[in-house]
Amino acid sequence: MAGKIPMLLVGILMMVYVVWRGMTNPDASLSANTNDPNRGQDLFTQKCAVCHEPKEGIPLKAPALGFHGQEFRLTDRQLVETAKQGGHKLGDEAAQDLSEEERLEIEKMRETMRQTTAKLSTQDLKDIVVFLKKSWTSDAQLEHWMITHQPQDQ
Repeated sequence: MAGKIPMLLVGILMMVYVVWRGMTNPDASLSANTNDPNRGQDLFTQKCAVCHEPKEGIPLKAPALGFHGQEFRLTDRQLVETAKQGGHKLGDEAAQDLSEEERLEIEKMRETMRQTTAKLSTQDLKDIVVFLKKSWTSDAQLEHWMITHQPQDQ
């Protein structure tokens, strides 16, 4: 009996730590337990699908979302912030392959996205992210889980 008490205390302390870390880690993974993927799907259909098809990019309109874009490598907080900023900014290397007209078109799309996401609450964006994560392949979901569950000092 005496050996079980320290084990029980260690177990309780570990559970408290896991719960505390999940509550205090800003990059903790969003889940369907605390966010509504069905609401996210409705919001995506109403607000985002005009420019984004869930798995098919519309040429010269907006990029595809999901596994192909490597979004799974971002934390959930980064996904929400990226949406608020109007998507990813083109890197210098990608931008040099585009004409001035194409660069302006992309910046116009980013501004449209910023205006759209500005009308959505953070909770709306979290629900959309949870909905989109459901479309990722199991490999992408696993890698995303591994990235979002790294100890903070790594």
